[in-house]
Amino acid sequence: MYKNRPKGFVPPYDAYVSEFDAGVKEIANIYFGIQDRGDTVAAERAHGALTTLFAGADAPEWIERGWCEEPAGGRTWIYATYWREPETFRRWWNAPEVQDWFADRAAGTGAVGRWAEIVFPQTKLLDTLIAHPEKNFGIAKLAKENVITRYHAYWGGMRDRMEALDDCHLHNPSGDSVSAQKSNRETLGRRVCVEMPANVCFARGGPDWSGSTGEEREVFLTDVYPALLDGAQYLAANPEEAGCYSCRLVHETDRTGGARDQVNVLAYYVTLRNLENWTARHKTHLTIYGRFLAMLRRIGRMPDVLLDHEISVLPRGKLRGVYVNCDVQTGFARFGIEASGVQQLAMAS
Repeated sequence: MYKNRPKGFVPPYDAYVSEFDAGVKEIANIYFGIQDRGDTVAAERAHGALTTLFAGADAPEWIERGWCEEPAGGRTWIYATYWREPETFRRWWNAPEVQDWFADRAAGTGAVGRWAEIVFPQTKLLDTLIAHPEKNFGIAKLAKENVITRYHAYWGGMRDRMEALDDCHLHNPSGDSVSAQKSNRETLGRRVCVEMPANVCFARGGPDWSGSTGEEREVFLTDVYPALLDGAQYLAANPEEAGCYSCRLVHETDRTGGARDQVNVLAYYVTLRNLENWTARHKTHLTIYGRFLAMLRRIGRMPDVLLDHEISVLPRGKLRGVYVNCDVQTGFARFGIEASGVQQLAMAS
């Protein structure tokens, strides 16, 4: 462990990682989407039904909200949900009213899609890196505590922070080519259940600039933020070159749908190596990194802009999805093998 940290290296800024209670081995992290392709009334009905489900028994412990633009047009509203206990999620998922939200009849031929991408991060194959021990997001909200780490701000730090990572987790049994894995399955007007291959790498992260002011805020929005947008656009537009099944730029919102000064990139990579290649070698990420460090030098202190991420390498059975009347470019709807039904997607593997 810690093979990549240069001898005597001192990080130029503080960062924190999440530590969980000893019994927490796996977390249920589910993303729900409502895809509005032109029927606002139906989309609002779907929102209302889903938010009601989130208020019922065995509901998620933590929910974050946002929206993204879809590749084929239209806007998707996204809910990032977290359960500390996967069994609690399974009870919630198997409730008849939740299953009904994904019923075949919901597909129809309308202009609204609904989907869920079911991620089961393993705590020993999980990397959280956050800028503040309390002003955090996502999985870090479920942690026992968030503690300072020395293993960051150098290439390879991500591997060093994943406790159980070894070479077997860097191989996708379906191959390295995104195009070769793509199916011709139809998704509009039907329900598709999908299981993805082993060792897909899921990443969610981005900046929160709500606490920034003055020069720092101006430099971030003028220099750093445009570079981040370029990076997300590259990943979304070049899936084969980047080795990325899907990339969404999610604009975070509050409970009422009001805009927050925060975005997150939500991406599924063929393997961890593809994410590492982008971060360490591609000009779009090198530009983000360089401009952020230049901002730090310019302001001469720890920034008020918070950069957080959560990254998981997912064994087989830990990444599944259901898409009901969704555009074929939605998430990983075109990839993986078709599963037998919605209820089975939450089963332990």
